[in-house]
Amino acid sequence: MLITADQIRAARGLINWSQTDLAHRTGLAVPTIANIELGKQIPGKGTIEKIIDAFALGGIVFLENEGVQKQKESVQTFSGKKDFEKFFDLVYSVASTIGGSIYVSNVDEKLFDEGIENSFDEFHIGRMTEIRKNIDFRVLLKEGDTYFPASSYATYKWLDEKQFANVPFYVFGNYLGIIFFIEEPTVILIKNQNVADLYRKKFLIQWKGAKTPPQNEPKKKGRK
Repeated sequence: MLITADQIRAARGLINWSQTDLAHRTGLAVPTIANIELGKQIPGKGTIEKIIDAFALGGIVFLENEGVQKQKESVQTFSGKKDFEKFFDLVYSVASTIGGSIYVSNVDEKLFDEGIENSFDEFHIGRMTEIRKNIDFRVLLKEGDTYFPASSYATYKWLDEKQFANVPFYVFGNYLGIIFFIEEPTVILIKNQNVADLYRKKFLIQWKGAKTPPQNEPKKKGRK
């Protein structure tokens, strides 16, 4: 799919991204983004795909006839390690843009660690720690689990074993992610405010009855 410089500028405007924001999310240099938008540089196929993918994670859809719009309600599937990293890119994008609450329940952190590369693990936990003052990040683990890799920006509590399920859910912004670990990590991502709010309420009920672990510090590297 081809996109124009006008579409890129319009897309940034819709979600209040600067050229620096777009560069960070695509891995491109800021001057490259600027030159593309000024028409001084014609992007190759790989560059266009990076830009489209970044905006897709930000909730932007490019249309025919140079149209751009915010994606309203949708269901997406992320499958495999690279897609799992894209899911965490979306979490960070929402957290860094609008902040607010991020609630994660029924988590086994070691499975999350196995689902992504170590280098990305460390990168993600670092960037989330940098914005910790703007977010309310809470995680529910099974009672007795003392692995808290994201404690630099997240608060952990324990769910009673009878309440703990083996299917994690991740609520942030107007998104709900249902996560499965079978042969590879898979996320069913639902973008719907009512669904997200429903699971947010479910989480807060669980959180109210959960126990505070005696120790809340990381045992080794992690991500979230």
